[in-house]
Amino acid sequence: EQLKLGHMIMIFDMTQELKLIYENKEYTYLIIMLELLLSVFIAYFLGNNLTSKLLNLTSVAEKIGKNIITDIPYIKGENEISILASSINLMQTEILERNNKLIIFSKLFENTQEAMAVTDKNGVIQSVNKSLMITTGYDESELIGKRTNIFKSENQNEEFYNNMWHCITTAGHWCDEIINKKKN
Repeated sequence: EQLKLGHMIMIFDMTQELKLIYENKEYTYLIIMLELLLSVFIAYFLGNNLTSKLLNLTSVAEKIGKNIITDIPYIKGENEISILASSINLMQTEILERNNKLIIFSKLFENTQEAMAVTDKNGVIQSVNKSLMITTGYDESELIGKRTNIFKSENQNEEFYNNMWHCITTAGHWCDEIINKKKN
């Protein structure tokens, strides 16, 4: 083997080293096998450690998707997996807080004395509360999927309804008194 440095050429004689390796090929194979086994062991250990953490996080994410609240194990470090675990933990906390708010608003909607209906943007009724059913005489099943004009009476003019729907579509809600007709 030659190595050229500037204008100087150096020649290395590797025959002794190659002869030593050849003469001790059993030991050479043994060293190579030990290195290979060590590499496989290290790869397995690191891979298994990584895989188990990812499987655990995947399981937690699936439970969150099914609305099953679970503890997320703390994973030490500042690597991608610990950051992912922290993010899933924050997401779960946010979901819990939102669910608690939904429960409060649901109870408020159901127990208020005001007759209320929730509609989509086209005025199709999605949900009604007990007060609306008592006031109008309709059952929930008779109202869900129907348009709100089911209540329309001749007591308000077209301008009233236009203003009401303008408020609903621009502000997202409308609050006022209206004289509607009952089922009977």
